[in-house]
Amino acid sequence: MRFVSRFVLSLAVLAPLALDGCKKSPPAPMPAEATSGAAKQDATHVAAIKVKLGAAQPMTGNIAQYGEETTNGIKLAIKDVNARGKVLFDLKIADDKSEAIGTVNAVRKLIDIDRVNVIIGSVASTCTMAAAGHAQAARIPMMSSASTNSKVTTPVDQKGNRTQLDYVSRVCFIDEYQGKAAAIFAYQDLGSRKAAIMFDAEQDYSKGLRDVFKQVFEQMGGKVVSEESFVTGDKDFGGVLANVKRSAPDCVFLPAYYNQVGIILSQARGKGLECPFIGCDGWDNDKIFELAGKAARGCYFTTHFSPDDPDPMVQDFVKKYKEAYQRAPGALAALGYDAVLAVADACERAGSNDPTAIKNAINTIKDLKVVSGVITLDENRNPVKSVVIMKTLESSTEFLKRWTP
Repeated sequence: MRFVSRFVLSLAVLAPLALDGCKKSPPAPMPAEATSGAAKQDATHVAAIKVKLGAAQPMTGNIAQYGEETTNGIKLAIKDVNARGKVLFDLKIADDKSEAIGTVNAVRKLIDIDRVNVIIGSVASTCTMAAAGHAQAARIPMMSSASTNSKVTTPVDQKGNRTQLDYVSRVCFIDEYQGKAAAIFAYQDLGSRKAAIMFDAEQDYSKGLRDVFKQVFEQMGGKVVSEESFVTGDKDFGGVLANVKRSAPDCVFLPAYYNQVGIILSQARGKGLECPFIGCDGWDNDKIFELAGKAARGCYFTTHFSPDDPDPMVQDFVKKYKEAYQRAPGALAALGYDAVLAVADACERAGSNDPTAIKNAINTIKDLKVVSGVITLDENRNPVKSVVIMKTLESSTEFLKRWTP
């Protein structure tokens, strides 16, 4: 997933190059007293690998709901991992304020001040892309739980050259998967032949999904009859929706975040635009129903996880999450949980808290069973995994199907 200001996109590539000549040495192994609860470790934990884990998350700002949910999943996973005694995580959280420059500052703090061994973050693709180069230059592994834009791990400069950031990885699928899944679902399952697209012109996440959906939908024989853009923070979508309605689409593809999706759905139904809207993992938050009410009914979106999945590992996670937070987990919580499991697996296989050793182990993750599926990272450190398609009801969602690329 993704987010924020347009002017920092180039930082993902330019900043690391500027910093490359002054790379920081990896943080020293952590003393036992630095870890959570380390004062009274029992004999089981004597040989544990002690790891300072940083989390750059949007705890305030436009997508703070995502940061809260992701951090809940991270904390729950740390509790489970630390209880096993093989790896002991000490969590350091930095608020990226839902902004790209905020993520850069958060990552710098985690590296320079907190001296973390590895970072999880951020949620929004634009945020992660802005800060990934700093982690690369400092040689601190950075794993995103939910940034789905393909350029996160392999940014492209203004000349079209692609850079491999081998210290940057993720546990979520990339937009090519969910954009393709959404297009196939619209054409085959819904029988749509004419689609409109509404996208956020300031979000790499939104623009990337638009491109994939349009390409696949038209390759299948469909036609995109309207493309309308808006910008982050817009509240009035009347003009955009009027243009969409005039194009008479069978469906509308809306790759955006829950805080704007809820408003758009409410205004769309108020204008008599009754065709189904199709979204992406940015929709996966109950806040949509608070904003849209019954107008959210009858739509669909792609995501990473469903709490209705009968898999025993999923149900165990759902049970523990409900006990801890008094509500069911969404995809962001599951991905935050999975990111910690993936880092723990890497630390165990590396047998060390050395950042480079952890990076090498992360990059060779294979067939790792986590809550959102089974993960094997490809040559670009992106997982190949299935996509879940959900249907919206009046105030909740239901699992519809699973799509495998």
